[in-house]
Amino acid sequence: MINNSPTYGKTAFLWLSLGVTGTVSAQTTDFTGQPTLSSDSLGLAADSLPDNSLEFDIRDARLEYFFPAEPFQFFKPDTGIARFQDVDPAFREKIDRQTLGNMGSASQPLVFGASGTVGLDLAGEPYWPYQTLPDSLRYYRANKPFTKIRYLLASGVQQRLNFLHTRNITPNLNLSFDYTRTVSEGQSSRQKAGINDVGVSGWFRTPDHRYGVTAGYQFNGVLAEENGGAAIDSVFGVTPRDAAPVWLEEAFTEHRRQSVQINQSLFGGRADPQLETDTGTRQLLLPKWRVWHGLQWSTDRRAFTDARPDTAYYPEFLFGADSLYASYSLDRLENTIGFSSVEGPDSLPGSIHYRLAFIHRWDRIQATAGLSSKQDFLTDARFRWTPGGDSLEGWFPAVESQIRLNRSGEYDALARAGFRSEQQYLTLGLSAQRFQPSEQQNFFFSAPYFWNQDLGAESRLVPELRYRHGGAGTEITLKWHQVRNMLYANQSAISTQQPGQTRVLQALLQQNFRIGNWHLDNMAALQTTNSDVVNLPVYWGRHSFYYEGFFFKNALFARIGADLRYQTGYTADAWNPVTASFYLQNELVPDTYPVVDVYFSAIIDRARILIKGYNLTQGLFAPGWYQTPDYPMPNRGIALQVDWKFWY
Repeated sequence: MINNSPTYGKTAFLWLSLGVTGTVSAQTTDFTGQPTLSSDSLGLAADSLPDNSLEFDIRDARLEYFFPAEPFQFFKPDTGIARFQDVDPAFREKIDRQTLGNMGSASQPLVFGASGTVGLDLAGEPYWPYQTLPDSLRYYRANKPFTKIRYLLASGVQQRLNFLHTRNITPNLNLSFDYTRTVSEGQSSRQKAGINDVGVSGWFRTPDHRYGVTAGYQFNGVLAEENGGAAIDSVFGVTPRDAAPVWLEEAFTEHRRQSVQINQSLFGGRADPQLETDTGTRQLLLPKWRVWHGLQWSTDRRAFTDARPDTAYYPEFLFGADSLYASYSLDRLENTIGFSSVEGPDSLPGSIHYRLAFIHRWDRIQATAGLSSKQDFLTDARFRWTPGGDSLEGWFPAVESQIRLNRSGEYDALARAGFRSEQQYLTLGLSAQRFQPSEQQNFFFSAPYFWNQDLGAESRLVPELRYRHGGAGTEITLKWHQVRNMLYANQSAISTQQPGQTRVLQALLQQNFRIGNWHLDNMAALQTTNSDVVNLPVYWGRHSFYYEGFFFKNALFARIGADLRYQTGYTADAWNPVTASFYLQNELVPDTYPVVDVYFSAIIDRARILIKGYNLTQGLFAPGWYQTPDYPMPNRGIALQVDWKFWY
């Protein structure tokens, strides 16, 4: 295996991370692609920008980042070629998502999982893979100015450009700019999606490391054509494919998000032994705890318009005017104060970490028919403990828990207990959740489409068993979802509630094999349910077979292989563009077959390259395949991707 991490200098320097808001990072996800309540610590890394301002050789260039929710856990940017071939973010998580067949289109998880948050929210996150949510804005640290440019071009005029620049202006000040543009014309008529994602972040700390401040701005804009799907049974025999008729001719979806956040932290602890620098010796704080205050403003605006509604497409009660229009937005001002320990390296044994935050929110909801405002108070608490003492053949007990609750009786709680070693992790867990309906589930209004309901809360209880072996490449998660009064969109696309208890039994499996330079990586999900209002594939799997190694006297490191994806047939949820949500349908089983992609990816100096042929099995089993009824997946095609990194 290649080690893509830069070579570190010989001198170690202390890094003091900065405190930010107390919300869960949306970038830390579980098998379902949903935000997790906790993650394993990656440790407190040495400072990547020394305070003595010595010139570094480029081989010592370093870059790391942290998320707002866990400012003491640092991550290395992706510099390898693992999963580099998964060019669409909707297929980059551990489990793929159900899409509308075009990069930049709406999607939802293919596996069953939590579908709500504590506090007022809008219904669903269909464009989540292409958005930087406020809690997932990255804060960087670099010992040299760093720029990265990535460009993707794929069949169907699918393009994706990413530009990142970050630099430490001084040892105690960093500024970063991150921009991504996604444009996809699609292979069907009126399928174009355009997405802009902008993140600006910066942090400052005092020389004595006792005070720190971070500030960030985030913008995301989605403008997507809505074609309502194909108006014929199959488009795969139509040439060119965009000549196939579609249901909607002038329909659009628009989503816009913005957020501004500023956070301050005071740190306490003890002084470090004297540190030698070019300007003499001085003491730096070794932080043990921090107190922080965060202030964040955010807005989430969504709209749908159709200038020429088709009576054959919309149900009768949706039609009756010359146009359809729906809009709703959430404006939020959030104030957070918190206290926590400063989490150091996740060493075994004897590590302990705690965190307590209090959050006040002022929310304003605006719908097509009017607006209202609400206030909410939330409490967020976390605790993780690995007791010291003698180990049992290298195993140590481990306990972690977290709960977030508000005054409306909503909560999201998790508790795990088990054993950990340097390579393995075995726990039993229990999560409990209670979520009120979202604003759009209770009230939705367009011209002339509306409902006004009084739905109750949904509650979930999920026992789980997790096992992970890092050395063997094994990860197993077993879950038994028990949902009471489940909220969902029925066959008329109207939000409703399933009385009684809905159960889903789930097994999520990962096993990687290696013989020399040959690899076989496997990820699979198995699901079964007792409910006829939950549509899930019984089996989903991704299997990657590839050869990986150095070529041309170690001048090039490459991976040559093939990915096979397959899911069993099922009555997949349909898409309603008016409400921007997936809804229940139990009549159509979309065509599917084993989809094979072949690729070559490589690292040459500071560049990564990819050449990929996708959906190469089209025509062998069926003319084409679907994930969502009436929304065909792309025909076979080619994708080219290049990623450059510049240190200077």
